[in-house]
Amino acid sequence: MININFLVDNSILKKIEIFCNFRERCESEIIHRLKKENISANDAKEYLKKLKNDKFYCDTRYTSAFVRSKFNLSKWGKTKIRLKLLQNKIEDSIIKEEIDKIEHDIYAETIKELVEKKLRRIKNRSDFEKKQLVSRYLYSKGYEPEKFISIINKKF
Repeated sequence: MININFLVDNSILKKIEIFCNFRERCESEIIHRLKKENISANDAKEYLKKLKNDKFYCDTRYTSAFVRSKFNLSKWGKTKIRLKLLQNKIEDSIIKEEIDKIEHDIYAETIKELVEKKLRRIKNRSDFEKKQLVSRYLYSKGYEPEKFISIINKKF
């Protein structure tokens, strides 16, 4: 006799495996997906255990990919990256370890590039307004004021 629950569980497991294969996932994203599939909390723990054992997800791997992607492609600063990872319930120690891998010189160079880019877009404004707009822009991108204030001041 065929166990129907096993087939249903297996099909959901297959769906979640495909979900994990699409890109790196963290545990909170998988839990959210399991909730969408109406999986109970106890069953979700079993799915997570199986997926982790089969290496379908790893929060460290996810964090590493996330940090590289958001810094290199989206030009996010360390603060914004950190906050987003905390929202995804990633451990602070993992976040710190991966964010510390961003090289200081490259980080400073990225800030300079963003300052130049923003200044090229701002027309017909006083120096004070330009400083304010650039500062707000960098702050919204997650850069620390102590890192960008001196760079902005060198431009004026």
